[in-house]
Amino acid sequence: MRERMFPRCLVVIDAFGRVQGDKATSIILSALAIFTTRGRLPPLQFLVTSRPVPAVERGFHLTGLIRDTNVLVLHNIPLEISQKDIRIYLTDRLSAIARSFGLGPGLRARQ
Repeated sequence: MRERMFPRCLVVIDAFGRVQGDKATSIILSALAIFTTRGRLPPLQFLVTSRPVPAVERGFHLTGLIRDTNVLVLHNIPLEISQKDIRIYLTDRLSAIARSFGLGPGLRARQ
């Protein structure tokens, strides 16, 4: 019943590979594994970003989190796709900023 009252949320843990010490990495991943595998956090999803750090990779395997994890290695995405995504994001965000300052659509970025 409580799950229905709590909206779905995304929790972002950015730069996880920079956590100081293998023990801290292990504690965090162990806690995530305990709560996520027992279904205690159904409305929560986690996005963990990290460089390919051995302690993080090992932690995902040892805790069993790897079974419920979708891994996306950014270095495997073709450069033209990444550049297109960045261009779309910047165009959208800069357009929104221009609109918020009342700047007209006639202003264009240099190519």
